Amino acid sequence: MSKKKGKGLYRLIFIAQLISIIVIAIALYYIYIWYTDNKNTDKILENIYSKVDILSEDVNVDEIETSMLKLDFDNLISFNSDTIGWIRVWGTDINYPVVQTNDNNFYLTHSFDKSYNKAGWIFADYTNSNLKNNQLDENTVIYGHNRQNRSMFGTLSNTLKKEWRDTEKNRYINFSTRDESMVWEVFSTYTIDSENYYIKTSFSSEEEYEKFIKTIIDRSVYNFNVNVTTQDKILTLSSCTNIGEGRTVVHAKLMK
Repeated sequence: MSKKKGKGLYRLIFIAQLISIIVIAIALYYIYIWYTDNKNTDKILENIYSKVDILSEDVNVDEIETSMLKLDFDNLISFNSDTIGWIRVWGTDINYPVVQTNDNNFYLTHSFDKSYNKAGWIFADYTNSNLKNNQLDENTVIYGHNRQNRSMFGTLSNTLKKEWRDTEKNRYINFSTRDESMVWEVFSTYTIDSENYYIKTSFSSEEEYEKFIKTIIDRSVYNFNVNVTTQDKILTLSSCTNIGEGRTVVHAKLMK
């Protein structure tokens, strides 16, 4: 091998090694950020849970209705004035205060204490603008990231599984505001490509709302046999899936 060819080969090996080192360094950096974000989120949750009386997972169906009555919303609001409620999805790890601001971007990358954190937080759609006044639109939409450590909406996909449906209490969701303790009954769960249809919060006519209800029921992976009419209020939970631009979606209706 000539000296010229040898130098060229060594140069290629050096460049390949350098690229490998850079790739590894970037990967380690993102792992570190992921770990740090999760650790900070855990600290915030520990602080919240230490100040709020929350029932354990071992409750029966009859206790679900009263499971949110002891929440100290004044304490939560003093911590973050954007707090508008609390959500608990039985049979998952979803058990969080819900925040809302004037856009759907801030809490994608900020935690409950408003510090920058890619884990984000659980937040309501800004177009549900009357939530702080305890008024519900036809469709109240709540978002959260699908985190691999099961935080935020990382376990929302449980609702797609038969074992989740087979436990009666799992079909109910607690989403309550400062002035109202509410129980919602799940009637549809599915995955879908990213779109805006299911996150529409209000409708111009009863016919439009009726069509919306039929569409989201027909999408469900399971027939829950729950009757939903245009007189009902709907709660929609949305998170990304682990594949492409897909979304995991859950719909529930407010129980009278």
